[in-house]
Amino acid sequence: MFKKRKAQADAGNAATLVIIIGAILMLYILFIPQSEREKLLGTSVKPTNASLLPPAAEDIGRTLLLENPGTIRVLKESRIEHNLGSINLFTKTEDQILKSIDSAYIETTRDKETTKKIVLIVNEPSNTKNAKLSFSVGKHSGKLIILVNDNEVYNNEVKSQTEPVSLGQLEKDNVIEFKSSSVGWNFFGKNYYELSGINVIATVTDVSGREAKITFLVSDDEAANIETARISYFVDCTQNLVGKLNVALNSVLLSSKSPDCGSKDVVSIGKNDIKSGRNELLLVSEKGSMLLDRIVAVTDLKEPIFPIYYFEINSTHLKFITNGTFKPAVSLKFVDDKTRKVATLNINGHNTGIDTTKASFSKNIEPFIIEGNNYVRIVPETTLNVVEIKVRLELE
Repeated sequence: MFKKRKAQADAGNAATLVIIIGAILMLYILFIPQSEREKLLGTSVKPTNASLLPPAAEDIGRTLLLENPGTIRVLKESRIEHNLGSINLFTKTEDQILKSIDSAYIETTRDKETTKKIVLIVNEPSNTKNAKLSFSVGKHSGKLIILVNDNEVYNNEVKSQTEPVSLGQLEKDNVIEFKSSSVGWNFFGKNYYELSGINVIATVTDVSGREAKITFLVSDDEAANIETARISYFVDCTQNLVGKLNVALNSVLLSSKSPDCGSKDVVSIGKNDIKSGRNELLLVSEKGSMLLDRIVAVTDLKEPIFPIYYFEINSTHLKFITNGTFKPAVSLKFVDDKTRKVATLNINGHNTGIDTTKASFSKNIEPFIIEGNNYVRIVPETTLNVVEIKVRLELE
């Protein structure tokens, strides 16, 4: 009996020990790191090849590049020459008769005065110098008085003929008046002059040939890409007989100097002084005669810089592209003007052509794609109006 009870007690103690040990193991497993716990229990999950997983929802149809380029112009020339021909500039100075009157009669009495007025219009007073009045005198009595614009220029008795009378500097509008002197206390007398062959003579410089205007057209593409510009010409003249030559473009004075006769002259043009469309060149010689030969307006153009755009392809995108899940495509939208659009797309150094009259273009660029930074450049052969360029990941 005693032995039986002892055996039962030993069995109960062993069971209690097992429970305690089990509880300690459970606590240990709960508090060790997850990775160690998975190894201990044999429940760790082996990594799965990412290419076998479906793509993330946000990557389907992802836009990698979206830009609005606008107008992209093409320039095939590096220099454009506008040949403007030759011109002759000159001034001509000579004596001219500005006004001529056959005859005039003037008289002064105690009761009345008869005068003669001549109206004289001078178009270019500054170019009219040394004006003089000549006339012949017939029967007469007393003194002859001459006024120009109410200023007395002569007051004397003329016997028959006199030296020409200086009129001074004429104005644009002039009045020359002839009068005879007062009779004074001679109540019944009169002073009078019979005049003939009245002429107003002056030295006139004709400047109508001293300036010339030449127009030339500059295209939008040329104007937008000017690096430098200039006017060149050869000058044939006699050095001591000419004055300054003024050169202006679109009302901007470019040069004012005496030309080097017998040589080529070059005048620089500021990039902002030449414009798209109609340009007007004005050449003015201050005096003398000169021939400007082989006049040329030259523009040197910038090296064309065609737009380039960048986009990123990460490793996950590349795996889906490689296994055929994704197709990377570049697309362009043009202004729908029905014109022919010709260009080359350069994707990471690989060229693909565009030649269409449609308003859109699309191309699979999977063979050209690399992991990391990628680029696409548009090289136009015709002027392009590009509304949008896009690179997108599409499902195959």
